[in-house]
Amino acid sequence: MDKERIRAIVTEEVKTRISQLSILLSDALDANSNETKSSAGDKHETGRAMAHLEQEKIAGQLSEMNKLAEILHRIDATQKHIKIQLGSLVETTIGVFYISVGIGAIEIENTTIFCMTAAAPLGKELLGKTAGTEIDWQEKKIVIVTIM
Repeated sequence: MDKERIRAIVTEEVKTRISQLSILLSDALDANSNETKSSAGDKHETGRAMAHLEQEKIAGQLSEMNKLAEILHRIDATQKHIKIQLGSLVETTIGVFYISVGIGAIEIENTTIFCMTAAAPLGKELLGKTAGTEIDWQEKKIVIVTIM
């Protein structure tokens, strides 16, 4: 598997999510600014408050996605790893993991790759390990097959 290709696909997924969130935020801001004061009084203020909370939620998600994009930008996908670290592609007996950002599973060349952070519970367990190492995880024996 090609780490550079995987990084590019994950980066594209993050960019897509950023774009979608930007559109949602823009739409929410437009809807709120176009709303005029109604005679409903308290109901209107409650609606505005709920819209504002939604805007804050979307803005927070957008901020997190931008942080993920920055992390991906810092990963050197050409670097080969002997020990598992940020940017490692790890094949184990239970699956393939890309230690990068936590966006879940992606499908590449009929292979499911789980993208997770080094701070995820399994990520923490894998950090610093080498090929051939066996770990116990949730009552399962996991063997690290290869690290790229």
